[in-house]
Amino acid sequence: MKEYTFEEMRMKDSWTGEELFDAKFPVKRWLVEGLIYPGVSTQFFGQGKIGKTYLALDLALHVAYAEPDFLELPIRKSGPVLYYMLEEGPDDLQPILCSNPLFNSNFYLETMRGQFEIRKSLNLYSREDWAKLKESCSDRVLCVLDSLTTLRTRLNKSRPEDAKELVLGFNDIASETGCAFVFLNHQKGKSFVEETLGYKASDGYRVRSFKGAGELFDASGGTFSLVVGDNKPRLIIQPRHASEKVINLKKVFRNNQPWWMRTKPGSGNKNRKKTPKMESFDEISVEIPSV
Repeated sequence: MKEYTFEEMRMKDSWTGEELFDAKFPVKRWLVEGLIYPGVSTQFFGQGKIGKTYLALDLALHVAYAEPDFLELPIRKSGPVLYYMLEEGPDDLQPILCSNPLFNSNFYLETMRGQFEIRKSLNLYSREDWAKLKESCSDRVLCVLDSLTTLRTRLNKSRPEDAKELVLGFNDIASETGCAFVFLNHQKGKSFVEETLGYKASDGYRVRSFKGAGELFDASGGTFSLVVGDNKPRLIIQPRHASEKVINLKKVFRNNQPWWMRTKPGSGNKNRKKTPKMESFDEISVEIPSV
């Protein structure tokens, strides 16, 4: 029996039946158990203005700050996190971060500097752009792209082949660097998906009503979605080769709404007070504010 490393598996393009029968493959290790694997991309989708960014930032902070779990799912590996905030401006970003209970904890002020970085732009037009993204992910355990809609690329994310090429690019970077990749996506009408993608094997899943749903789901390592209807906020996890799992968020938060729904920070609030020193940035390394 031959033992293979993840790198050997990635580099090997063809397998005989005998090789597969005799192979001993390495055990996949979760980043967040039941939710995210290192070395692969995962799609996070949902309707607009329901808190996806708040939840994604909460995930990133928990991984960066070596918390034991996220939504009661054990975190198996922690380390530096890179977050591409492509939708929110600096004046919107500040209250989002400051509303996070973990971010407001002064405990991490001295120990966690450099663990969490936010960048506001990402271009993926050329091979050089993809190479820069790979280099940026090389020393991180998690990269979050928020969101796919605002990513600058020559690819049409609503076309099946372009969507597939995009996610396979994310998968290649994740596989080569060992960095888990999470990208946020927005809901789109079912008719759009049916007209654009037609029938696919993944149409039986809830992801069918989202932009580029078929190819994005089929090419990524799995999906999870945030649903808040009927006053029952929940996270629906759909691995590619496993049964669906639903996390009742009220139960996780001890019969309360999730913190971002209780505070109702709401992205896009035009009445927010602007902070002059944050009005323009290309990238920032976020540190915990002292209190």
